[in-house]
Amino acid sequence: MHWFNTPAILPSSPLALPNVTFAGRWVSEAAGWRLTFDQRADHTQATDQVRGTSRSVFTHVGKLERIDGSGFTADEADHVLSGWQVALSFATGRWVAPVLPVGYRPDGALAWEQWAPWYCSRYHGHFGFWDTHRSEDLNELCSKFMTHWLDPSLHAAARHTARHAICASSDDAMLEAKVSLAQSGIEYLAWVQNVIEGTSSATSYKGLPAHAKLNDMLSVAQVPLIIPPELEGLARLAPSNMQTGPLATTWLRNKLVHPKDAAQPYKIESALWSCWLLSLEYLELLLLHRLDYRGHYLPKRPHIWAHQSIPVPWA
Repeated sequence: MHWFNTPAILPSSPLALPNVTFAGRWVSEAAGWRLTFDQRADHTQATDQVRGTSRSVFTHVGKLERIDGSGFTADEADHVLSGWQVALSFATGRWVAPVLPVGYRPDGALAWEQWAPWYCSRYHGHFGFWDTHRSEDLNELCSKFMTHWLDPSLHAAARHTARHAICASSDDAMLEAKVSLAQSGIEYLAWVQNVIEGTSSATSYKGLPAHAKLNDMLSVAQVPLIIPPELEGLARLAPSNMQTGPLATTWLRNKLVHPKDAAQPYKIESALWSCWLLSLEYLELLLLHRLDYRGHYLPKRPHIWAHQSIPVPWA
């Protein structure tokens, strides 16, 4: 199958073509399945050609198989491919996608092909948490995400939380919508973990303010509660009694819908943008904590280098 919009994954194993050898093969194994990605040799040139456009670009050839070599059905293939799509999209902050997957029998005869639309974003203009020079982190994420994806009791929470994060990362929506998406994902995950899976009653948990739910989840994950100094626009807009990340982000989200005056949420130019970045970072970290991921992540900060990743706080 072909995959679209996947970045170069490094380090990876060498691939050899006539007159060229390059680092291009990445292999991921999870829950009894193996996905092999072979990158196109001209990946950099191909992705540069779509910069500034809304086009997607073919970047890799993929192969899905069971680790033990046994067969599988078309429905199983579709379910597993969907899981890897969401995992890779969550890591990169944009929808990547398999295109026209086909299946073969042991004798090489064509057994199945799929002609169906898959979500696929444009290549550039997104904020992923994964450092593309740390393929070991992508392996860990995919392994743990797919374990949740293939477990019926964990599937829904992983699927819907990741989709909130992917869509909140896109630059195809207004900041107001992305703030709401990110915080809706946080509240969804809080409800799942504390009411559906936990010991809180629905009535008592509904009565808690949003900032208190977020504060508790971040504290469990050892995520700092201060507003990062790089996101000072959020601190400048938030009242003096709202000077923590959970308080300020939920306060500003509420003011987008119920402001004291129409201009209130926009009085500080960078405040809404800062709220989006911090809300999205919280959502990503909370899902990573649920997955027990222990690798690196890229904080959502202005002017951060592409590979300036740091360990997750609970690692």
